[in-house]
Amino acid sequence: MVFFSRKIENYVSDISAKASSGSMAAVCENVRKNGYPLRIGVVCDKFQFSWPLYGVSLSTGRLTVGAPIYAPHLVEFNVDSPASIVFSEKTSVVSRWRNLVIETEPYWKTGQTLKFIAEGLEFSPLSSSLEDQKLQETGGSQTADKKTIQQNVEDQASLQDIPDVVAQPLESKGVSQKITAEFLRFDLEHEKNHFSGNMTFDGFDVSPIFISSFVDVPKIDGNLKWILNDVSLLSEKGGENWRQHLYGKSGILKHGELAFHTGGGVHISGPFSFDDEGYLTATFELVCIQHVKFLETLKHLFPEEADNFKALFFILSTLPKNADGAPVLPLTVSHGWVKLGFLKLGRLAPL
Repeated sequence: MVFFSRKIENYVSDISAKASSGSMAAVCENVRKNGYPLRIGVVCDKFQFSWPLYGVSLSTGRLTVGAPIYAPHLVEFNVDSPASIVFSEKTSVVSRWRNLVIETEPYWKTGQTLKFIAEGLEFSPLSSSLEDQKLQETGGSQTADKKTIQQNVEDQASLQDIPDVVAQPLESKGVSQKITAEFLRFDLEHEKNHFSGNMTFDGFDVSPIFISSFVDVPKIDGNLKWILNDVSLLSEKGGENWRQHLYGKSGILKHGELAFHTGGGVHISGPFSFDDEGYLTATFELVCIQHVKFLETLKHLFPEEADNFKALFFILSTLPKNADGAPVLPLTVSHGWVKLGFLKLGRLAPL
C-alpha cells in the first residue's frame, strides 16, 4: 500500500518537476496522502499551473489524485469547482461544474489514454480585457511563490528562473452569458503517432454564439469520433503554437451526430486534412435527420438565409437517400471555403 501511494506521490512530483524544466510552473498546495484503505493517492487544497510560453495559466480548487488498490495504474484526478483559465493575459474563462473527473493511464505501455467527464459544466468568458483588470491576492492567494512549491512537492527539480503562477480572481465582473452543458465526456488516445478521440455531450447550450441575433437557440446533444494521423500535439519544440502541429496532417471523422432538442439533426462523416497554412479541406457526407424540423431550426437560427433554406427543402426530395430514407448532402471544404450542396457558406479561418 505504501509502495503504491509513493508511486502516486512521485507521479505528482514528476509532473511538477517536468513542468518546471519546461518553463512551466505547477503548484499543489498542502500535499498530503489520502484514500486509505480502498484507494491510494494524494490531495492538495489548491492547484495552480502556468505556461508562459503559450500564455496560459490555470487555477482550480481542491485536487485529489489517486488510484483504486485493485488497479493502481489507473490514475484518477478529481477537481473541485471553480476554475479560472487565462489565455495570454487578454482572455479569461471562469468555469464551474457539479462533478469533474479526469482519468489517465500514465504507465500503460501500448499507448496513452485520457478520459475527461464533467457534469453540470458551465463556461463564463470575460467580456473585458484582462489588461485593464488588476490581479488581486484574496483568500488562498492567486500568486504562489517558489518557496511554497519547494515545501509541498518532494524531489522537485530546481525552481530557479521559473515564473510565479498567476491566476485571475474567480469572482470577476463583466461576465457574459454562460455556455453550458449538462454532460460532457472526452475519450482520447495517443498511440503510434495516431491521435483518436470520442466526444459526447448532452444539453449543450451555445446561445452566447448567437447573442446579437436575439434568437432562441435550442440545446444540442452530440457525439463525435475522429482519428488524426501522424500527430503529436505536445511537441518539444519551444515557441510553436500547438495548432501548428496539425498543419499538413490528415484524418477522418468516423462519426458525427448533432441532435437539436427542438427536433431534427444531422449525421456527418468523411476524410479531412489541413494544408501547410492551416486551412481545412474535407469531403463530408451530411445526412439530414427529420429534415423538415432540421431546416426549420436552421431558418430560425439564420433568418437571412431563409429563402435559400426554403429552396434547399425542395431539393432535398431529389437527393440520394440512405438506408433509412434520409436525404444525403455533400458538404465540401476546399482550402477553407465551405459549400453545402449548392450553397456557398463562406470561408473558415485557418488554425
